[in-house]
Amino acid sequence: MGIPEVGQVQFALVADCGSSLTRVALIEQVDNTYRFVARSEAPTTVGPPWSDISVGFLHAVSQLEGVVGRPLLDEQGHLIIPTEGTTGVDLLVVTSSAAQPLRVVLAGLVREISVASLERAAQTSYVQVLDTIASNGVDLNQRDNERIRRIRQHRPDVIWVAGGTDGGAGRPVLELVETVAMACSLMDSAPRPDLVYAGNVALRPQIAQIVGEEVPYIVVDNVRPSLDVENLTAAEMAFDQLYQERKLGNLPGIHALHAWSTGPILPTARAFGYLVNYLDYRYEGPKGVLGVDVGSASTVVAASFNGRLSMTVRTDVGVGHNALATVEARGIEAIQRWLPFSAEPEEILTVAHNQVLRPATVPLEARELAIQQAIAREALRAALGTARAAWRRANIPFHRGLTPQVEPIIARGAILTRAPRPGQAALMLLDALEPVGITTLLLDPYDLAPGLGAVATLKPLVAVDTLDGGAFVNLGTVISPVGRARPGDIVLRIKLTYESGGGYEVDVRYGTMELHPLPPGEKARLELRPRRGIDVGRGGPGRGGGPIEIPPSLLGLIVDARGRPLRLPTDPGARREQVQRWMRDMGV
Repeated sequence: MGIPEVGQVQFALVADCGSSLTRVALIEQVDNTYRFVARSEAPTTVGPPWSDISVGFLHAVSQLEGVVGRPLLDEQGHLIIPTEGTTGVDLLVVTSSAAQPLRVVLAGLVREISVASLERAAQTSYVQVLDTIASNGVDLNQRDNERIRRIRQHRPDVIWVAGGTDGGAGRPVLELVETVAMACSLMDSAPRPDLVYAGNVALRPQIAQIVGEEVPYIVVDNVRPSLDVENLTAAEMAFDQLYQERKLGNLPGIHALHAWSTGPILPTARAFGYLVNYLDYRYEGPKGVLGVDVGSASTVVAASFNGRLSMTVRTDVGVGHNALATVEARGIEAIQRWLPFSAEPEEILTVAHNQVLRPATVPLEARELAIQQAIAREALRAALGTARAAWRRANIPFHRGLTPQVEPIIARGAILTRAPRPGQAALMLLDALEPVGITTLLLDPYDLAPGLGAVATLKPLVAVDTLDGGAFVNLGTVISPVGRARPGDIVLRIKLTYESGGGYEVDVRYGTMELHPLPPGEKARLELRPRRGIDVGRGGPGRGGGPIEIPPSLLGLIVDARGRPLRLPTDPGARREQVQRWMRDMGV
């Protein structure tokens, strides 16, 4: 799909339709510069009684009208686009994660090679893998009718087939395709699954004959053109495209949004990735850029290193619709370890159940909030674990078990951006991501990130100006020294000098967490003197580099000297005391 030409834009509307909430924001050009004006939100209306996603969108726009004092809807309640005098907008971009994940079955010759490559490609979009079928291993002696039964039972949206290097295995791949095609043809109701072939290119003509016209057939590049080369680019794009067509494209009421939208409706995760990738190009530094999105039904990690975007979408973990699934996947003990109090499994499961039933509700009690935030930590840690595996395969330099050096970290999701205290958001990110060296924590409180990523593909200046104008909120600058030391050892000396004058020096001890607030709106200069063997990301162990400018932020300077990887006491009582101490240190 080509990118449409966009003319003069004075008013731009960005919308993100999530699984629980639909958010819209208005951007206006004033004195040749684009600035964020205001935002509003309304419940997403995919399900009954509305069963029309455009209803929630229009509710949110109607609220926005009242905030900005500019008519955006006509007398029939439809969006005014393009502008008409003093009404309407010139551009609308829509992103969405409101649809259910794309349901797929993956089939290949070798589970550890072709099937594994398909699984990695599937992890970059809103995809649920229902089953995997391989011609080796446990499936070696499995009869074809058992495979057919499994495919018919799952009734997937798409079946992927891979196998054989280019010019390699032939007959086994054709036999696998014959089995899949038979399963599809035996399904008695439309639509039948799409069949996507990502294997040996030499077999494409024969496979087209086997599949025939009864099954929709798509061809993408071989995911394993040779045993030592993995090529996932085309497969990742196809997963996104199929999600857009088969899932987003079939949402009730989506046709209205398509009619108003200036460009295609993009998956939220992919649009967020576009923004992270853009920021990586913009910063042009040796570090990467990391973005995380903790949603109701899914958790996203988007990272860009040297201009190369890496996406991880976990559709099985979240803090709303998938809160209970997160607890079940990670285990009760994993949730308990982040709590400053003793909680029985029944209490944790009750909180998770309530979030599934009412994902948009705000907890009223401190215990419930702490449990929700613990679930968010584990959702993020689960997604980060998947992302790290992808980074290793992409040869991203980082120590095993640690996060690569990144600048900045962009965080979105209501559990983070609407935390009652900024220290709670920072602590969730530090506990889950365990950044190393020096980085900045940025929050997306106005839910602009996916929209700006989508706008950047149509009208880049809108995204650039809006980012420069304060689209994100600076939560704080983090120093995370890495190296071996004993608890209580001095690992770092910092010197902080305020822009208005004055300052101080302080020693940092291993195992501690310190918060150094800055006066409101004021910058500071930071000098670091790490102990020998301690690395703060300034050229190697023991090197502090030159002075660093610390920009104004909500929290100021955060020194996280707890060590990497983070280790909590095994004794439950001692662990709870440790968590309480960290919370106090962060002003929580």
